[in-house]
Amino acid sequence: MSDIFSRIEHSRTADEVVQQIESLIL
Repeated sequence: MSDIFSRIEHSRTADEVVQQIESLIL
């Protein structure tokens, strides 16, 4: 989980966060 949050912190926009989460789920 820590890796996911670290990626979200590096992301610039909310859209990128959503895409990252979706990519992990899918």
